[in-house]
Amino acid sequence: MRSPSLAVITAALSLPTIVSTRAVAQDAAGFVAEQQQRQPLPGLVAGTESWIVHFQNRPFDLSAFRAEMYGNKNPEVIATIVKDLEAKVQEHQKKFCNDIVALGGRVTHQWWLVNACCIEVAPRHLAAIRQMGNVAMLEPNVEVMPLIKTATNAANHNSDALNAKGVTGNGVACAIIDTGQDSNMNGTGVPHITYSRLGTAATRLVKNMQIGTQPPDDVHGHGTGVASIAAGYKWNNTAADNGHAYNANIVGYSIANTTSGSSSAANEASGYQNAAADAASFKIVATNLSYSGSSNVVDVAALAQDSAALNADLLNATAAGNSGTSVASSLPNVNGLSVGAVNNDTHTLASFSSRGVQGGRLFPNLCANGVSTVMALRNNESGNYTASGTSMASPQVCGAATLIRGANTALKSDETRAILLASTELNPGSGSGLNSTGTGAGYLRDDRAYDVATTASLHGRATLNATTTSWTRSIAVTAAKTVQIGIAWHRLDVTTSGTTWSNLDVELKRGTTVLASSKTASNTEEFIRYVPAATETLTIEVTLVGGVVGGSAQPFGWATWFDSATTKVPGEYVLYGAGCKGTGISPAGGPVIPPQYTSAWAEINNVFPVGWNDQHYMQAHGASEVSSATLSVLGLAFRSKLNSTLTARTIPCTVSIGYTSNSATSLNATFASNWAATPTVGFSGNLNVPSDVANTDLTKFATKVTFTAPFIYIPARGNLLWEFENKATVGSINVYDAVQNSSRQIGRIFATGVASTSGTFRANEGLVVQLMSAGGPGAIVDMTNTGVPEINTSFQLAISKARPNSVAVLYLGASQINVSLGTIAPGCSLYCSYDVLLGAVATGAAGAGSLTLPIPNVTGLIGIKFYNQYIALDAPANTLGLTFTNGGAGKIGG
Repeated sequence: MRSPSLAVITAALSLPTIVSTRAVAQDAAGFVAEQQQRQPLPGLVAGTESWIVHFQNRPFDLSAFRAEMYGNKNPEVIATIVKDLEAKVQEHQKKFCNDIVALGGRVTHQWWLVNACCIEVAPRHLAAIRQMGNVAMLEPNVEVMPLIKTATNAANHNSDALNAKGVTGNGVACAIIDTGQDSNMNGTGVPHITYSRLGTAATRLVKNMQIGTQPPDDVHGHGTGVASIAAGYKWNNTAADNGHAYNANIVGYSIANTTSGSSSAANEASGYQNAAADAASFKIVATNLSYSGSSNVVDVAALAQDSAALNADLLNATAAGNSGTSVASSLPNVNGLSVGAVNNDTHTLASFSSRGVQGGRLFPNLCANGVSTVMALRNNESGNYTASGTSMASPQVCGAATLIRGANTALKSDETRAILLASTELNPGSGSGLNSTGTGAGYLRDDRAYDVATTASLHGRATLNATTTSWTRSIAVTAAKTVQIGIAWHRLDVTTSGTTWSNLDVELKRGTTVLASSKTASNTEEFIRYVPAATETLTIEVTLVGGVVGGSAQPFGWATWFDSATTKVPGEYVLYGAGCKGTGISPAGGPVIPPQYTSAWAEINNVFPVGWNDQHYMQAHGASEVSSATLSVLGLAFRSKLNSTLTARTIPCTVSIGYTSNSATSLNATFASNWAATPTVGFSGNLNVPSDVANTDLTKFATKVTFTAPFIYIPARGNLLWEFENKATVGSINVYDAVQNSSRQIGRIFATGVASTSGTFRANEGLVVQLMSAGGPGAIVDMTNTGVPEINTSFQLAISKARPNSVAVLYLGASQINVSLGTIAPGCSLYCSYDVLLGAVATGAAGAGSLTLPIPNVTGLIGIKFYNQYIALDAPANTLGLTFTNGGAGKIGG
């Protein structure tokens, strides 16, 4: 074998900053046009709709409230101020409210945090309301939806390290605006253990308030799970772990209107107003909202969350959304932090995580774990709620903010935001600045944020104005050791006119030479990640560009983080291509095969009845019911039930299989319209039904339809759809009739003269139809990785679905290729040059094995790229007698 020709990359990783080239202004007129396309929620009275009314001005402001929240935060003083604000709102909106009542409507919400209210009125009155005095615009009150053990350890956010130091959030609180909290765990009258004070009978759930129409005791489970990530105590399960700030108090605001968790923009705004009002009393320092919403900055929820940050000094974390490259349903959170989702351990971006450019802003701000997150389960202290989404990523940031603001209670929300950005970890997809590709400044690190927050020289606040337009600070840097800089500020105008805000830029300079900069046009944060070439003193300069917007002075928070070790470059490993079919055994797609059923098939229950008639049956299966991975489907199987009148039958039938874009429970009555594309005819022939089989065991099958060739189901293409059709009759009687029996489908065989097409069936008569997934030969051989290649560590490459009790060898190549082997090995391809044989592995009875690959502690290896592929001996598979896995591309980090 020849040695690989692999170039050694010794320079540290430095990715380019992605910046917007221009600001995208959002004006009120544009917002109105957008809102007219959104459907308002129905009102309580039939024929009415829910609308948010924004007013042009009002005779009071929030300056006294803000001054106290940024000063003493005296709960009694704040309570007096809030009571006064509530009275002023009532007086200010009194005439308007009376006018609405006169129109047969009602007022459902009134806010002092923003200059608006919410009404329910017949739509014919909207034009007249728009013409009323002081009305700025109308916004439909639309429906919004709710969008941990590994997450807290040293390989991830590392709040465990802080918890070990006694940093647990004690003395402060976080607010969870969600579906409620499990305050009455399974009817016991006490809150779930996740709210307990270190597992004792004392609870940290200090308030659980109803805002929506559903009760505050969590009706869904989303709110309880989210709270357990941010600040939950470990529950009674080995997979459970403490949340980030597990000794902080928790304040719950239930905004759910339905048991599915749906809510409204008005409820979101009310959630923030109540959090602002309660902030001093409960020492709330951070909030979390894991719901969708309008992306427009003058939506009532957006105004409320930014006003809560500006006036109540709250660090607001929100979920970026689960819409991939669309950010249309993502709350903007201009004055807070929007959080994308990444995978545990690898910190690679989750494909569903929303990202892009939103109103000129690079979105989101940073990322955190949000895939297969284990959370506390509502009404069950021993179970787990496991889910994926940015809903799970956002409370990681809320919990981290609660931790560091508990450790340093002098921190302000803009300063905290700067600290969390400056202390992020470089992860796959992040680089030298902010970006619009999903990871933002990088990966949340609690331990780094704590180090910055508790070191006075590493963070602070400053103010710029028309006279003082720049701020500078000298920092000492060390060659090859990363320095990170974050700044953050609030938009000051949180009215419908507040469509723009101050623009600050940050530069890192050597004298007059700019070494790095962050100059986005529309974000309210900037971030620099820089690896110095020399040990020297540099200057940070923050500049106000174009003047202060919304006030006379623009405060901002700043933070710096310095790597105390050699800059780490993350390792990478990406799988590509596809393996080919051999004689390995496909894994079952359903339950374990019962021992009394010896065929190498596994069953998937068809529990969603949809469409049927006398000679025709169609069934759809969602990916969660069938398989989340590519699956080979062999055919259908049928179970006979005992029936003394049933005799053997031969039924000519056709079975087709393919995809549908419709859900498993909502197929169209016109069968042909359900197919997303032309289906595959899996079988066309006779179904041989035996005579009486004395069997009431659902796991035994009398007969099966084996497809001419396995159908390869790929979940990404849609739901699986299959169709059974026959035209056979006995005399004038149809011999096959599909009817529903509870949650199962019964395929009925009729003896001569014994039949009914009325939709009923006789006891112990018929066949149970079940979809069969491959559990036998014909599997696609596959390679997977555990971990990534980094110096002084090991990672693993595994092969599965290979021929049992055979041998597979793993190769390393310097080049990535794609060469089909054609007829000698159909479907097989070479994916890398075969330069080095890394080793061989016995596949065993399961057709699987793995090799662990140690990477030496040699810094010169960092950056080297390499490629791998397994080859397995499989004489019956093809002429070549070999099968080939997919390929893998690695890049060594360290």
